[in-house]
Amino acid sequence: MNLAFTLKSLLGRLDSPENILANKITALIDREEPKDFADIWGFCCQMRLSLLEAITGAQGKAAGIFHADLARLLLSATHDDWASVRWIAAPPVEQFLSDLQRLGEMLILL
Repeated sequence: MNLAFTLKSLLGRLDSPENILANKITALIDREEPKDFADIWGFCCQMRLSLLEAITGAQGKAAGIFHADLARLLLSATHDDWASVRWIAAPPVEQFLSDLQRLGEMLILL
């Protein structure tokens, strides 16, 4: 029996990482919480999920999800945002902010 089958039978249907990332994009736009920056960073920069595909998924869930708005938020992340996250294993703050900057700039250049 594989792990995915076991988890599904115990917990019911689970969201895919791609769906969770789409939800995190809408959450960041709605509430601008540091944890949402961290989750988007983890899914995009550690798991290598596509931010562009997630935006498309987020647009199917909520109206008003625009590349420029998400870019503005990603570019606004600060050291204080990084410090507010209850990390299990914190990335270096410079790397975290640089990665979010890169994601935001990529959206602007589309």
